[in-house]
Amino acid sequence: MEFLHHHCSQCGQKLTYELDVDKGTVETLTILAKAIKIKGINAMHLTKELLGQGLTNYQIGNISRARFHGLVAKIKTQPGNYCLTTKGLEFLHGLSIARTVIIKKATNKNPAYVYGYSADTVSIRDFAKNWEVYWASNGYAISEGRVINKAPVNGQLF
Repeated sequence: MEFLHHHCSQCGQKLTYELDVDKGTVETLTILAKAIKIKGINAMHLTKELLGQGLTNYQIGNISRARFHGLVAKIKTQPGNYCLTTKGLEFLHGLSIARTVIIKKATNKNPAYVYGYSADTVSIRDFAKNWEVYWASNGYAISEGRVINKAPVNGQLF
């Protein structure tokens, strides 16, 4: 089933977008998990504890990929802190999860939230192979700094 994006009836802007599990997400998750294991507490401040100590600015900036897939979570009472979820731990041990998550964009009344998942799955074993894409850019491809096409996500929503 091909996923069709929802569009604003007034301006035509897309109201949904996709995020893939990609090599960058897996590396970020792996670094976070190792740091948590060493620390012994499932709480890690990404910029204060891991920036330059394993994570780059790009990885920290893309933590929402792992968060929307349910692999990590914000700790509400501790701003800037994240924890590894049970799903994240199971993924690191080989659990297959949906490759793509469909996100409904934030509006002035509602925050962004998970709208659905693709039918195709991926496990951490898939990233042990030669994986070409580090950060996946869903819905378009870029060549020499220019958007060259639009590729729809195939999948089934829940």
